[in-house]
Amino acid sequence: MPQEFYDKLAAVGWHAVGLPRTREALRLIAAVQTHDVLDVGSGDGEVAAEIRTLTGARVTCVDVSPVAVESCKRRGLEGYCVDLNDQPLPFDRDSFDVVYLAEVIEHLIRPDQALREIKRVLRPGGHLIVSTPNLACLPNRILLALGLQPLFSEVSEEIVLGRGARALGQNGSPVGHLRLYTRRGLVETLRFHGFEPVVIRGAAFSDDRLGIFQRAVSHVPSLALILVVLAKKAQAAQGQPPPSLADGSPRALSKNQDLTTP
Repeated sequence: MPQEFYDKLAAVGWHAVGLPRTREALRLIAAVQTHDVLDVGSGDGEVAAEIRTLTGARVTCVDVSPVAVESCKRRGLEGYCVDLNDQPLPFDRDSFDVVYLAEVIEHLIRPDQALREIKRVLRPGGHLIVSTPNLACLPNRILLALGLQPLFSEVSEEIVLGRGARALGQNGSPVGHLRLYTRRGLVETLRFHGFEPVVIRGAAFSDDRLGIFQRAVSHVPSLALILVVLAKKAQAAQGQPPPSLADGSPRALSKNQDLTTP
């Protein structure tokens, strides 16, 4: 999507703190010890400010939109304008103990480049928290069986097509989703780049009239609309083929389990 799209979003505000996926991610951030957090794709800084309040950590923001970066600075946050598709993160190696990557990876032309940079700036044993739409969510399995275009996917840069009904987004505005992940695809991508998933949770997309259904399927992350993953920077060599999910797959912990549950 053009930069103007992200500038406009930053100007009107995401109001992301109240979203189910954000609440899920904040619970994970609160459960790990952190002093320095990097919010990649921070938008207007609303969530970054919440992380700062929740953890007391120093939070640094990165976004492709200069409008978003200026909003972050007005909140008293450190901000940098970076396009992860072709620019390195402007930080030294091992600068942060948590990186927050929420609803960003699906927009990137070069997600591998972004994950390499994130690994570089994460300290040994540091954590990456990722949230992204789930291509294999239960509604999409039904839509595909009916021959309809899955939620979150876009076949045009100008209009949402293939959904069959306005309630499913037909004729709506695209948001720039380029790469969609299943639970398995996301886990293998993270492992390929040297991150070991520790916790995988599902989250609802919204709290609207279908929120009850969304929350119900979220108890099975592979069927949830949104995937939220806490991954640890692994020591294994980058670029090794990921192990099969049948061998050592991270557990999809329920919401009432802590991070130490085996």
